[in-house]
Amino acid sequence: MAFPITAFLLATTAVAASDEPFNYATFWANWSAEARYAYVEGVYGTIGRTYVAAVEELLQLRPEASPGVLRAAFASPKARKLLERVSLSEDIKSQIPEVVTDLYRDPANAFIDTTEMVYIARDKLGGKDVQRILAAAREFALEYHRIDRERKQKK
Repeated sequence: MAFPITAFLLATTAVAASDEPFNYATFWANWSAEARYAYVEGVYGTIGRTYVAAVEELLQLRPEASPGVLRAAFASPKARKLLERVSLSEDIKSQIPEVVTDLYRDPANAFIDTTEMVYIARDKLGGKDVQRILAAAREFALEYHRIDRERKQKK
């Protein structure tokens, strides 16, 4: 399965450099280890703020809700399920930059958005088989680029 996808990526990206999708692998490779870790920290921080906003919206909480109502809301099954899907645990956070670097070693992954790659690294560290996730992310990256290119050509 990986070979046809790699062949497809190579065939569809063998165009002028200015017409290629953004190469996130090169972007990531040019960062220092400290910058990579800082990026993961930024993703981690954003997750927390996004999670709170999502739970408030999902459970239709009012701004004037009491602390007890808020605690109960965040302990609800819906909120806990959402947290499981979006969170990065402290114990694996420091390992994520190395796994992202490893995933970007495969040229077929070069166009996958770095934030998406952070989540894929998290899943890999959690023991998931990420091959289907990577395949879907590759397809999405190319489709997004195609749509973006068409949008720019219409201007």
